Amino acid sequence: MNYYIESQLQKMSQLLESKQSEINKLKAQVEKYQNYDQQLEELNQYIMQLNYQFEQQEQTHKDQIYVMQRELAFAQDEIKNLQRTRGQTEQQQIASLLKELSEIKQENNQLKVELSRQQLKPRTNSIQENSFQEVKRLSPHLRVHNCSFTSPSQNLVKERRVPSLPDVNSNRLSINKTSFHNLSQNQSYSKKPPLQQIHNISPNKQVLIVRQ
Repeated sequence: MNYYIESQLQKMSQLLESKQSEINKLKAQVEKYQNYDQQLEELNQYIMQLNYQFEQQEQTHKDQIYVMQRELAFAQDEIKNLQRTRGQTEQQQIASLLKELSEIKQENNQLKVELSRQQLKPRTNSIQENSFQEVKRLSPHLRVHNCSFTSPSQNLVKERRVPSLPDVNSNRLSINKTSFHNLSQNQSYSKKPPLQQIHNISPNKQVLIVRQ
């Protein structure tokens, strides 16, 4: 009887120990699950933080992309404005250069015309020679070998009404101011005063004395 009871107690103690070990295992698993729950909670919080940071970064990136797009559009507008302004400036410079070229060509043509006029004008060696030519023109029917203006008491006197001879002092010997200036520059005219006797002739009636 005692042996049976002892054997049963021994079996019960073994069963109790096995159950206790199982309980300990369950407790360990429960504690482990509790740690898992805490870890899961921490993971959830970390994931939420990551999501928040991602959202913030996404918004920041969106803002940066928007700013970059605005800057790109502004740069494109600036490039277009610079291209248009540069084209207008170049066109204005070209127009100004063409205008200056036209003015230079016009001045060149005027100088050529003036030069051709000067070349077409008769050139005389002296004012005295031109005066003799004027006298010959006024007396086309007389062959003058030696002409002088003297008093009527000499050899042959012929009164002849001729047009008023121009005054030497008034520079009217068919030489304009330009020709006279050119002659003075070339120093080709005679320094002797031509026909000094012309000053003493009346403009209304002039006496031409011819020595034959």
